[in-house]
Amino acid sequence: MLAAMTTRPRRGLATAAAVLLSAAALTTGCAASQPPVSDPAGVDGLVVPTPSPDPDDFVARIDNPWLPLRTGTVREYAVSGQVPGTRTVTVVDGTTEVADVDVTGVRTVASAPDGTTLAEAIDFYAQDRSGNVWSFGHDQLTPDTVGSWRAGVAGAEAGLAMPAVPRRGDGYRQQLAPGIAEDLARVEETDASGSTPAGDFEELVHLVVTTGGGEVDRFYARDVGLVQEYWATGSVSLTEAP
Repeated sequence: MLAAMTTRPRRGLATAAAVLLSAAALTTGCAASQPPVSDPAGVDGLVVPTPSPDPDDFVARIDNPWLPLRTGTVREYAVSGQVPGTRTVTVVDGTTEVADVDVTGVRTVASAPDGTTLAEAIDFYAQDRSGNVWSFGHDQLTPDTVGSWRAGVAGAEAGLAMPAVPRRGDGYRQQLAPGIAEDLARVEETDASGSTPAGDFEELVHLVVTTGGGEVDRFYARDVGLVQEYWATGSVSLTEAP
């Protein structure tokens, strides 16, 4: 777990599937509240979520320093709490077209301590020319398909996964699939610090994400991505150095 965090982790609720599959992606769930206010509104004038993404606004790579998604990257996490186990996150090869945009898939596999696969999902991301990373969908593969959504289908819209320049106080919707995924995020800090089994980290970006089950605290390291999550009944920690 992260040591010497600059703020107390917020408490929330999470189902077993959400606990194990919310890694580089975003916990699937419905949030009733409206997006927090940010200044400037919409985060640098962006329309969030975006109903009609223009493919020409996006680039092939995802190299946002807080959410880098390089093909072939694998991250291993330890999950503690009510549903202990491991989480393996892999940036898959190739692209998928969602809402006319070529997006990158990130596969997350949740395993029990004995290695049994508990859940598996793929989340889809794309980066715009300004460096903002957008969430375009979620394919729940196992144990069933509940929670799946894609931008442009059944009223779903791409949300902002990670801004190019996170600023304390910025708030935005990370995804919008009515009744399925409506997560909200707020930048709580941009200078948190701490340690995981993977090493010591400084200048962490701390997001508070409100899901249908409550709040999740997520911490992102430059050039690494997610290193830690906290929720009411457990946590996730990066276990191997990048």
